[in-house]
Amino acid sequence: MTRISLVSSVKQMLMPYAWRALWVWMSCSMVAAALYRSVRRIAIWRLVVNGLGATLVGLVAGGTIDSGSGAVALMVPMLLFGATGAAITFWRSRSMPDAGLVLAAWALAALVPLLAVRPIG
Repeated sequence: MTRISLVSSVKQMLMPYAWRALWVWMSCSMVAAALYRSVRRIAIWRLVVNGLGATLVGLVAGGTIDSGSGAVALMVPMLLFGATGAAITFWRSRSMPDAGLVLAAWALAALVPLLAVRPIG
């Protein structure tokens, strides 16, 4: 078997998994952005970035270091983005309700990767 045919066969085996992972990431990102929007009204480009970020971090953490409960997939986006965003919002506006809304929005967005990595049954 030559090197080119080996690379080609490995590529043929792995590409369906890459496409499936991309599909899961994009569909989860859209749902996370919609859930985030249900709590906070922000610009569409920020919704896209928030959805992509929350699901990427949650799916990677939940798929690599989680024991199957899905808790890591929920907590990592909440700690990285939710707590940070709430602290920045509180620092800027000095409003605890606004900071709570940011945390609640990130909590809803972090539910999507939790549901994606948690086994059914």
